[in-house]
Amino acid sequence: MRQLRDCCDADICCSTVYWSDWGSSPRIERSSMNGENRSVIVSSSLHWPNGLTLDYAGSRLYWVDARHHVIESANLDGSQRRTVLDRRK
Repeated sequence: MRQLRDCCDADICCSTVYWSDWGSSPRIERSSMNGENRSVIVSSSLHWPNGLTLDYAGSRLYWVDARHHVIESANLDGSQRRTVLDRRK
């Protein structure tokens, strides 16, 4: 079993939990609180995703990538990904 690296507060309204994994294929995933419907929602251009937080009003997920020095966000299904802050520039 892979080691969980970061976990976000659950979205109680939608009964969904989000987490990140920094393993050999870094990604952000989600599933229903009972563990069903697990899916990868972000897997490209990630290295050390952590610090996940939910914007309930905006229906977005935010995270920090400590290796890339960026803050990014996406819709809760992983679509509409965008960079909020890029410290590399």
